[in-house]
Amino acid sequence: MAAAENSDDGGGGWERRRRWRRQGTGAAAADGRGGDGGRARQRRGTRIVLWRGAIPLGDGIPSPSIPDIKTWRRPLPTFYIKNKLSLANVCRCRRLAVGFISVDCGLPGKTSYVDDKTKISYAADDGFTDGGSFHNISAEYFAPALSARYYNVRSFPDGARNCYTLRSLVAGHKYLIRATFMYGNYDGLSKLPIFDVYIGVNFWMMVNITDPAGSTLLEAIVVVPDDFVQVCLVNTGTGTPFISGLDLRPLKKKLYPQATETQGLSLFGRWKFGPTSNTEIIR
Repeated sequence: MAAAENSDDGGGGWERRRRWRRQGTGAAAADGRGGDGGRARQRRGTRIVLWRGAIPLGDGIPSPSIPDIKTWRRPLPTFYIKNKLSLANVCRCRRLAVGFISVDCGLPGKTSYVDDKTKISYAADDGFTDGGSFHNISAEYFAPALSARYYNVRSFPDGARNCYTLRSLVAGHKYLIRATFMYGNYDGLSKLPIFDVYIGVNFWMMVNITDPAGSTLLEAIVVVPDDFVQVCLVNTGTGTPFISGLDLRPLKKKLYPQATETQGLSLFGRWKFGPTSNTEIIR
């Protein structure tokens, strides 16, 4: 299971264990849970990124139900990634580059701000989605080291499927999509939700909140077929979907060649050995 905690924006730093997995998509990431696919390691000094293969699932999964993953659990050949650039280098693009989008979900009105630590400008999500309502997390979960984007969330109690639309993209280009979630008991119910996240019609990942103070991070690398992409939260009957933040980063076409028009990549694992500081942030 691709567990992800913390973000690149000061919320305690990226967790030092990340996983990427290759997923069949139409133009996005489909179900990548489980599987015994082949592995490839990419070494960058002391950093290792693990990728895992999966059988393409075609043009996507139009229903919110979880597909039968038994149909693609089979051995796959190992492939090796020769790209020597780290994700940090990938994301060091100009802040004003087309497709460089950072959204603070649940930020009231049309306000925006610049993060003190990362100097990244965050916009409110008012222009990216039509549904849902915004809330602040409970005061007991505020912490000095917590990134400002986790102070609030947008939840979607109504409707089975609610989507964010990220526009002004370049069709056929490659992008990294990142979604972050921190419950923080925003609704005062102390009920940890489980829900699904889709990219377009393709299943991306199930979000299973197990700690109200913990943050969950999902990442995918996709080639978009249009000048926009949608990230959708799907209610599976096990709690109200919500989201804290949504990012989009343009990538060069030659990076991550396994991400194509017919399949995407989903984060499976990232390790760093021998850190010199417990607070060192890996981007």
